[in-house]
This record gives sequence, C-alpha cells and structure tokens, in this order.
Amino acid sequence: MAKRNTTRDKFDNAFTLYTKCEHPALAPIMIGGYPVWFGANKDISAKTIQEMDYICSLSGYMPTAYFGAFVTFINCPLTDMGGVPDFWDSFIGDVVKEIKAGKKILAYCVGGHGRTGTFGASLISVLEQIGRASCRERV
Repeated sequence: MAKRNTTRDKFDNAFTLYTKCEHPALAPIMIGGYPVWFGANKDISAKTIQEMDYICSLSGYMPTAYFGAFVTFINCPLTDMGGVPDFWDSFIGDVVKEIKAGKKILAYCVGGHGRTGTFGASLISVLEQIGRASCRERV
C-alpha cells in the first residue's frame, strides 16, 4: 500500500530540512557588544527558558515548556517571507533598551533562519549602527 501524502507529511519533510542545519543553536551571538540568543522551535526547552529574561516568538508558536515558567513571553509573529509590520522599528527599539539593560533575550521562529535572521539584522542595524547591506552580510 502506498503511503498517503498528507499535509502532516509535508510539514515533517520541511521540518527535517531545518533540523539538518549546522548553525549553532542557542549559543549567544554578540551584537554591538551585547549577547543575544537565537534559535528554532526545536531548540526551546524548559531549561533554556529558565535562563532567559525574555522569549520572543517570531512565528506565534509557544511550546509547552513555557507553562509555569517565570519569563516574559513576547509574541511578535511575522509572516514567513512576508516582511515586517509597521510597528517593527518601535518594537526593535524596545528590545534594544532591554538588551542594553542586561536582559537575556532569546528570539526564535520555526527554523531559526528567516524571521529570526530578520530580527538579528534589525538588532545589528541599531546596536552596531551599520547599513542594511552590511547587516545582511553579518546574518
């Protein structure tokens, strides 16, 4: 009997592509002299959450590991490959204030590339005061 190709199968196949990624998940990346953490859904655990002050979901996904955690959850879902909302600059400005205050922030999306990369490039632009082209090169 042939295997049916369901929506779940397509999701699992796409998720497998993300899990084969070689970038270091959840290792702090220094941006403008400040550590910031980035990851994907698969990287989020109760231990990770306990070590952070803020968790920023860029996909709208909230893993069950959040339940009972004493952390501020920021839900700022972006449409995959869809750009940023009108309030993005203000949002990034608020995040930068928290980073400069020494708060630990973890941002993540489904695969930890596109939406998370957009977040990272935005932080680089503000914290390192460099142009957009240079930000893309760093990310």
